[in-house]
Amino acid sequence: MRPLSLILIIASLLLACKQESRVADTKLLAEFESEYKDWLKLSEGDQGFDFTGKDLQGNNVKFSDFRGKYVYLDVWATWCGPCRREIPYLKQLEADYHGRNIVFISYSIDDDKQAWLDFVTENELGGVQIIGENAWQSEMTKYYKVNGVPTFMFFDPEGKIISIKMTRPSDDETREKFDSYTDL
Repeated sequence: MRPLSLILIIASLLLACKQESRVADTKLLAEFESEYKDWLKLSEGDQGFDFTGKDLQGNNVKFSDFRGKYVYLDVWATWCGPCRREIPYLKQLEADYHGRNIVFISYSIDDDKQAWLDFVTENELGGVQIIGENAWQSEMTKYYKVNGVPTFMFFDPEGKIISIKMTRPSDDETREKFDSYTDL
C-alpha cells in the first residue's frame, strides 16, 4: 500500500506542476526518486539502524544493546499531546509483557534534557528511557524519516525491522501483533 500511495502522491504533484517548466518537473521528479529510494531501504526484514541515545544517568545506550529481544520503539517528546495520551497504554503494555522477550524503548526528541528528565521521573515512566542528540536532527530520526511524534516501530531479536509504522499502544492491533510471535 505504501508504494502505491507514494506513486499516487508523486503523480498528483507532477500533474499539479503541469503548467510549470520541464526543468521544474525534472528537478521535482529527481527529488522524489531520491526520497523513494531512501524510503525503500526501510523495508520489513532489513537491519535496523544502530542508533545511540543517553539514558537517565547520561550513559550511552545503543539499539544493538538489545539484540536477542524484540524491541518496541517509541519516538516521542514531552511537549507532544498525543505522546502523553499514549503513556498509560504504554505502561500497561510494559506491565502485561514484563518478563517476556521484549524491551520497550522510549526515544525522546526533546531539546530540553532537564524537562525530559523531570517528566520521566515525575511520571515514573518505565522501559528504557533515552534521549537523542540533536532532537529532530538526530541520526535516528533522519534515518527512519521520522516526521511526527509519536512514532512507533517494532524490531525482531536480530534487530531487523518488523514495522517502522507500528501501531500505538492504545491500538488492540499492537497486542495482536506481539502475540503473533510465539517467542516473544
